[in-house]
Amino acid sequence: MPTGSSRKEYGRQGESLAATFLREKGWRILGQNVRASVGEIDILAEDHDCLVIVEVKSVHDGSVIDPITKLDFRKRRKLSQLAQVVAMKAPDRMIRVDAVTVAGPDHDPIITHYENIITFS
Repeated sequence: MPTGSSRKEYGRQGESLAATFLREKGWRILGQNVRASVGEIDILAEDHDCLVIVEVKSVHDGSVIDPITKLDFRKRRKLSQLAQVVAMKAPDRMIRVDAVTVAGPDHDPIITHYENIITFS
């Protein structure tokens, strides 16, 4: 597992791959590493008429950890708070929270998209 600045760089690479993946699906990327009062949004995108907060999780080649398991209760609560902030700024828009995981070797990563990882009532 990378440490220090190499971990941060690996995360940025994962976010870049995720953004490219979403663009190829026809999404419009509105911003990356968007700061809000309660935290940071990895990717803010538009999927048709829906604003999507995308959390990106990456793991190195050889890791036995499924990156989606890194989305624990605390992180999901933070994503819910971020969605509330976005909803206040865009009250007329549908808001969704998705995750994209990037796993495997740098030259051939496996990218998986999970829609609606948080349900709003």
